[in-house]
Amino acid sequence: TTGFLLDRLAQARTSSDTLTYVQALGNTGDVAMLDELGRRSHSPAPEIRSAALWSLRSIESPRAEDLLVGLAATSDEPARVAIMRTLAFRPLTPRSETILADHLRADPSPRVREQVLRVTQAALRRSQPLRDAFDWCKRNDAAAALRDTAARALMALPSASPGPPRSLAGR
Repeated sequence: TTGFLLDRLAQARTSSDTLTYVQALGNTGDVAMLDELGRRSHSPAPEIRSAALWSLRSIESPRAEDLLVGLAATSDEPARVAIMRTLAFRPLTPRSETILADHLRADPSPRVREQVLRVTQAALRRSQPLRDAFDWCKRNDAAAALRDTAARALMALPSASPGPPRSLAGR
C-alpha cells in the first residue's frame, strides 16, 4: 500500500493531489514514510508543509518526534503552528513537553502561543512543565486574550494530583 502511495505522490501533478497523498502517507502510520514526510515538510506550498507535519501525528516513532523537534525552531509561523498541534496529539514526552512549554513562553507569534494553549489544556493535569508555562503566560503574555485563556485553563484544573503522562490529546 505505501509503495502505491509513494508512486502516486511522485506522479501527482496538482497540489490537491499532492496534499491527498501526503495525508494518506501519514495515515498509514508507517515509519518508512518519515523520510518522504520530512521532505514534504519543506515544500514551498504551506498547505503541503502543514499536511506533512500533521501527518507525523500517526507515526509512533521517536524519529517522528525528532523531526518535529528539529523543525520547531523554524521561522515559518504556519509550520510552527502545525508542529505544536502535532506534538500535542502525539504521546507526551519530556522533550515534547519542553518544546510546547518553551513556545508558549517565548514564541514571537501570538498565533503559535494560542495554538499551544488550545491543544495542551487536556494535558495540564499531567504536566508540571505545561502548568508552569500556562502560569507564566497568565502573568506575562503580551496578549490579554492569551493571558485570560491561560488563567481560565488553570482555574478549571481539579485540585487532585496529576496522573502519569500519556498524551496531550487525551487519546
